[in-house]
Amino acid sequence: LRRAIDDEIARPSREAAAAVQAQRDHELAVAEQQREAAVAMAEAQRQQALDAQAAETERERLRTQAAQARAAEAEARRPIIVGHDAIAVSSMAFNARAARAARAALRLTPGFMPDPRVMVGTAGGSLSASQMNLPAGCRGYYSGQPGHVMVLGDDFNYLRVESRSDSDTTLAIVAPDGSVWCDDDGAGGTDARIAGQFPAGPYRVFVGNYQPNVISRYQLSVSELQPAVAAPAPVMAAPPPVAAPAPTCQSALLAAGHNSVDLIHCNGVEDRCAVALLQAGHHPAHLVHCRGVEPSCAEAMLRSGRNPAELVHCPR
Repeated sequence: LRRAIDDEIARPSREAAAAVQAQRDHELAVAEQQREAAVAMAEAQRQQALDAQAAETERERLRTQAAQARAAEAEARRPIIVGHDAIAVSSMAFNARAARAARAALRLTPGFMPDPRVMVGTAGGSLSASQMNLPAGCRGYYSGQPGHVMVLGDDFNYLRVESRSDSDTTLAIVAPDGSVWCDDDGAGGTDARIAGQFPAGPYRVFVGNYQPNVISRYQLSVSELQPAVAAPAPVMAAPPPVAAPAPTCQSALLAAGHNSVDLIHCNGVEDRCAVALLQAGHHPAHLVHCRGVEPSCAEAMLRSGRNPAELVHCPR
């Protein structure tokens, strides 16, 4: 009976202690749940950040891939040029938006009429091509300002830009990204030509003179038409002529009135190609394009008025 009485007397204190312990266990459980929730939230935020970073990395990869594809396409569409690779010169880049808005700009879309479109201007100046920051292969002296701004509303599969003058003109065309294309005697004689595929956009056109401080008037023609090929004149039947020695590069160069110093350009060239090139009025410096070519292909291309730089398409 005494033990039962003592146990009953101690019961309130035991129940109070048990209640305190239960409260403590509950608080610990709540704290653990809060800690686990915080860890889960932190992990979710970390995973979200990783997913966002992975998505941005993928977008950057796709942007880079698209830029490389555009660059490859632009490289494949570059015009035919003479004397240098088509490279970008940062100091030649300009504000394309302002060029598009230029009031005096020549605006063209495929199928434009009349064709050719002809403009006039004054060529020459005191600034050399190197002072203009043009690539090393470019020639001529310029005033420093473009003679024309040409805005193409769409891609041109073929466009031909030629300068014609009584003097020896040179031609340089600068694309919006600063890429420079230039030529000296690509149109034959002392006239310049740049022809090929032109992507849409604005271009600055510089016309210079081969000699410094020579100022001359010129005509600049822009056309989608391939250069005309003259039909051969009919030949009356005649007795077979006595076979003459086939002309060589050296004999054709001297027959064209060039200086004997230029004979160095004949080293290693294919004679039939060289004869056709010189007879088409190109400068002896362009004979370098006649090295390692297939004679019939090169001769046919030059006879049809093609640019010497295109002889890369006639490998031996």
